[in-house]
Parts: sequence; structure tokens; C-alpha cells
Amino acid sequence: MTPPDTVQKPTPVPGPVNQGPAVRTTPATEGDVSQAPANRTAASKIQKLYRTNRLKALREVLDGPPSYCTIPSECLHSYFLRVFGGMPRNDAQRPECLGPLPHVTTTDNLEADFTPKEVAARLSRTKNTAPGKDGIPYSLLRKRDPGYQLLLVRETSF
Repeated sequence: MTPPDTVQKPTPVPGPVNQGPAVRTTPATEGDVSQAPANRTAASKIQKLYRTNRLKALREVLDGPPSYCTIPSECLHSYFLRVFGGMPRNDAQRPECLGPLPHVTTTDNLEADFTPKEVAARLSRTKNTAPGKDGIPYSLLRKRDPGYQLLLVRETSF
């Protein structure tokens, strides 16, 4: 037992092992602002994005900048023209039990515009995603355009 007038000191607990400097090896000086504005701008941008759309912010941080197709548009156009160009189909390879393909005389059903009823039926089954480049989610379209007129114009225009 210790005497009442002496205070026992606690045993020190070992801390984390120093694994070296995280970012800088030298202290920052007042004139050393080479990366500071860009970092502040990027941090501010990602914070703002996080407040508005957490999933998109997470994707941007993890995936990095988007990569776009580097193939020249002329090459793409010529490739798809060869693949989907008006080549006559080869009916000779079809089994006789199937017969020849019927010739399509009217494409009215395929080329008809969407009706508000069709759009409403489809939107009632969709998740709240933003399918286009505009980033407008379906919930906002449903709320702002109850008759689906803007969505009809958008879908038939493209």
C-alpha cells in the first residue's frame, strides 16, 4: 500500500508507431502555395457535390475523371454503317420449317409517338434515377410535369 501523501503516476500507454510523414517532409512556408488553391477548389467542389448528391460524389472520387471514347467519329460511323447498313438478309440459311421472313409494309406502330398513358405506366415502375445527361431524376419529372408533356417532347425529340 502506498503512503497517503504520495500520488501514484499512471503507467504510460504506448501510442501508434510513427510510420513517417503523411504529406510534407518540410514545414510549409508562407510563400509555399503551389497546390493550395487547386486543392481548396477541388475540396470545395467535392463537398458541394456531396451535399447535393452523395452517390455521384463518391463515384467521382473513386472513379476519377470520366474517360471518353478516343475513336474518331468517322471510324465509328463507317463501322456501324458496315454492320447495320442496308445489307440484304440471307434467307438461304434459314431452315425451311421457318419459311421466309415477312416483308414489313407498315411501321406505324414502331414510329408512333409515345402517349401520356404509356409514359405514366412506364414511370410508375421506374426507380428514381437520372437517365440522361441532364441529370434530372424521374421523381422531379413526375412532380413538375404531372401530364408528362415535357417528357413526351423530350423522348420524341431524341
